[in-house]
Amino acid sequence: MDNATIVEDFDLTMMLYQILTIAIMILGVFIIAVTIKKVWRFLDKATEYFDNKNNSDE
Repeated sequence: MDNATIVEDFDLTMMLYQILTIAIMILGVFIIAVTIKKVWRFLDKATEYFDNKNNSDE
């Protein structure tokens, strides 16, 4: 096994790590987006609920 083969293997490994890192980042962004969407929907329902509650008191 000469030095060239080791360098090629190293490049391939680095490329796989980069792909993995990008995939994890995309997944993270997706999870954050879904979480924000759920929180937003919950806040929307909570606001609606409190608005109705305040209106029914008057």
